[in-house]
Amino acid sequence: MHGWVWLLPAHETTHYDWRGEAYAQVAAYFSEKEPLWTLSWNPTWPTTKPGYALRIYHGWGRHIGFWGHWSLSQIAREIEALWTQEGFQPTAFQPSPSQLGSFLAKRWKKRFSLQVYSPFPPASEKIARLPVDEAPLSPVSSRIVTLLTGQEDPAESTHIAELLALEGYTVWVVGSPPSITRLRQASYRFPSRLHLKVGLPWAQTAVYLTRASLLLCTDSACPEAPFLEAGPPWIVPHDHPYASAAAGTFSSLNELSALVARLLSTP
Repeated sequence: MHGWVWLLPAHETTHYDWRGEAYAQVAAYFSEKEPLWTLSWNPTWPTTKPGYALRIYHGWGRHIGFWGHWSLSQIAREIEALWTQEGFQPTAFQPSPSQLGSFLAKRWKKRFSLQVYSPFPPASEKIARLPVDEAPLSPVSSRIVTLLTGQEDPAESTHIAELLALEGYTVWVVGSPPSITRLRQASYRFPSRLHLKVGLPWAQTAVYLTRASLLLCTDSACPEAPFLEAGPPWIVPHDHPYASAAAGTFSSLNELSALVARLLSTP
């Protein structure tokens, strides 16, 4: 059996935020159509010993989620042993930007002569075709920005949200920030323009990612590009791993303000 392999930056077996849930749903949907193995690893999972969980989606899909301290070669050997047992032959690999992704890409390209895709195909092309849950929510103007937060400093994302609100944009804040105290205070100051939509399940988060006029990812370490690409134009910090694929990048708030204005004025 031949198929493709996708190293995920999160999964519900190893991460508890919306990203893990989203990737699990995407994997289940893809596996209805074709053979697919997805992988994830959380080395900081609170446990006394390393382990992994194997999840089966339909007849074609598999996910293996590792947690705890593993060496990169140990992870590779465990995965390859399972492939041997199932008679699976990988033909394409999409890594996430990580040390494990680089290691597996080099190892498997040499061992299996597979195609390594980075950063987007084949996953992003498939995500773009996923059905999005219908909801009674549509942009009422071209001045709606979805701000996707991650684990960056909450003060930074709050400052950006306030700046956009001051300039007259409606801002939907989604994601899993480490703290929402500052964002909640900002929403009190701009009740009609700054709306917190954090901690939502994937089906609801997708609505805000796809129905804004512009997406803004504020976390340089936030590997959400496949989901961003499935929606409106998006912008990221200049040091984001997928900066080259974004509609624009910024390194200062002055640049951000002008960039948002330019992109939202473009038909």
